[in-house]
Amino acid sequence: MKRAFFYVLILLFLSHGADAKERFKPELWLGTSHGVTLSSVTLYPKVKEGMLLGYNGGLIMRYFGEKDFGIQAELNYSMRGWKEAMEKTPEYAYTRRMNYVELPFLTHIAFGDKTKGFINAGPKLGYFLSETETYNFDPATASLPIKEQYGKKTEQKFDYGICIGAGVEFATGIGQFGLEGRYYYGLGDFFKTSSTTFFNTASMQTISINLVYTVPLTKNK
Repeated sequence: MKRAFFYVLILLFLSHGADAKERFKPELWLGTSHGVTLSSVTLYPKVKEGMLLGYNGGLIMRYFGEKDFGIQAELNYSMRGWKEAMEKTPEYAYTRRMNYVELPFLTHIAFGDKTKGFINAGPKLGYFLSETETYNFDPATASLPIKEQYGKKTEQKFDYGICIGAGVEFATGIGQFGLEGRYYYGLGDFFKTSSTTFFNTASMQTISINLVYTVPLTKNK
């Protein structure tokens, strides 16, 4: 008798789970995000540098195959680069701004109801568009330990790496509003690097803080 009761409970549980899965229909959301970036680079031999403030924003497409679990693709414009911290020559100033178009492909996990927390994680591809250098000294005559980066153009146009972010979203009658913080770790180099080049590493890291707005194109009722 106990065994029969146990089997019935299992059957009820399985049928309820199948039911719930059947009831959920895939959802498609579209949106936009806009915010700021704080970027820096890793150059080796090491160049002392600080974080550069820039703009980041673009379009979002989010697809839920299951409740609160889906994938998110983005098309973004991002301003990156670095500024150098010249402690021994504080009268010198150098900044390089680099502009990219980006394609992140992320796993999106949400939890909550009207107010939702979420995590985004996955790879990101980027393509270099343009750059500008600003400085107030003559690189040829300035007394600096490393000068090879000055006037050196970006040599690798394709960029790739991994990003992870977290945030919160609030549901309203006109869509969802959110705030996300994200960290990007570049795995590629923007200069050519090898045992025969001056720089062995020339990668990029970026922190971004964005306001997010999304609306459903299809949604469960």
